[in-house]
Amino acid sequence: MHILLVDPKREIEQLLATHLIGNNAAHQVTYLPPRAPKEEFERAIRIADALVFGDRTTDASIVRFSSAVRKLGLTLPIFLITRESEGGVAPLYRKAGVDDVININELHTPLISWTFTSTMKTAEVRRKAKEFDDIQNEINTISESLACITHEINNPLSVMRLALYHLQTYATDEEKRATLMKIIGDNIDKVQHQMSELRTLRSRLGEKSPETPAVEQPRSRAKIKSR
Repeated sequence: MHILLVDPKREIEQLLATHLIGNNAAHQVTYLPPRAPKEEFERAIRIADALVFGDRTTDASIVRFSSAVRKLGLTLPIFLITRESEGGVAPLYRKAGVDDVININELHTPLISWTFTSTMKTAEVRRKAKEFDDIQNEINTISESLACITHEINNPLSVMRLALYHLQTYATDEEKRATLMKIIGDNIDKVQHQMSELRTLRSRLGEKSPETPAVEQPRSRAKIKSR
């Protein structure tokens, strides 16, 4: 487990290292002050398993760093150490991406490792549930767009069928034929535009373009008659 600690002072770092990390060489705490350069923070956060804000970190720093993590698309749990005995995550912090709070007194107890791990798992489950809801909402939006595009494709197809019928049946002079051909051409452009919209939807779904199947050669009339 790799914890990134952001705090003006380093007292919390020692508490985390002593009571949470212990002698486990596979676990570590990386400390950064709130004024650390953006590039340094982004490098550290990409390899962290959790982000912890010390109790002396300002509201502005908590919101700024938490928002930056979520904008990077990272879903690691974010915790705030507090001296308050009651209360959950404030709306300001929750909106920025903070998952939970830990009372500073818990850092001195032998149960902090279990508490922290449990809180990490709870935050991760909560995060995955939100991701699932976001994906479901995206799928619903795409489904609605697909239904709209399908309707928009059917309209020009109907117009082209009607124009083709008149072209074959009633268009006896060149002027009428030219008018009907223009109608067909305009509606082909509409269909092509909607096909482009369909390709965009497929890209949003993350689908890869299927391989173009081999075109089967038509059988000769002689073979068809011989069947």
